[in-house]
Amino acid sequence: LLGLTYHQLRALLKKHQI
Repeated sequence: LLGLTYHQLRALLKKHQI
């Protein structure tokens, strides 16, 4: 579950391009 969240967080950051 933690890994999935981490991946999702990274995807979000990439989408936002922070």
